[in-house]
Amino acid sequence: MIQKKQTKYLLIIGMVLLLISLTSATQESLGTFKVGEEVKLKQICGTCTYNNITSISYPNSTISLSDLEMTKRGTEYNYTLSGNYTSALGEYIVNGVGDLGGTNTSWAYTFEINMSGVKVTIAQGILYSVLLALGLLFVILSFYGSMVIDGRNEFDLGGRVLSINFNKYYKIGLFFLGYLFLIWSFFMAWEISQLLTLNWANAVFHFMFNLLWILLAPVFLVFVIISLIKWMLDLELQKLGDRNLKPYGT
Repeated sequence: MIQKKQTKYLLIIGMVLLLISLTSATQESLGTFKVGEEVKLKQICGTCTYNNITSISYPNSTISLSDLEMTKRGTEYNYTLSGNYTSALGEYIVNGVGDLGGTNTSWAYTFEINMSGVKVTIAQGILYSVLLALGLLFVILSFYGSMVIDGRNEFDLGGRVLSINFNKYYKIGLFFLGYLFLIWSFFMAWEISQLLTLNWANAVFHFMFNLLWILLAPVFLVFVIISLIKWMLDLELQKLGDRNLKPYGT
């Protein structure tokens, strides 16, 4: 009885997978392209005397262009779609017609436009989501650690140095590490927004990623300068402590 149920479930799963594969095969994809980039539309037919594009639809289903004549080169028919018509993110549909074997035959395929020009799969989306969650966790831990760690040196009541606290360098290091994880998190969020074709989120995350990346060099420079200043001050304090003297101005 159990084996019959298992066989039934396997057959149902197999039929579902078959339907999915048939559905996905009905409309081929030309590929993924970058926003604002030219897209070379093509159709191959060895027995056709013509192939024309009847319509190109935006991701929101509105018609972008219609009634376009394709250029023939051997058995290949081509049309270059200008970057002016690839500014919207998402999946475009290209419909056409050709005289296959002397009979007018319609055809259709799709292509996708995103910010990177690289197709992001569902598996990659799941991976990016996990990496985004980890990135945000490390951002919180890094910034929290940089705030709660006590990096102050110890002095006695007379103002003399008791010990140098090197935790201040961990504070600076954790802050810089949190900044790096913040860049990483915005990059992951950008990739996920491309997968979900969220135009507004895509623009925001892309802008923040670029901004943080541009600021990385000056932030690193400030990090190095502050670390060197604190290191030189600690060396001076350590010398004063060895001589049992107070810092200047105390």
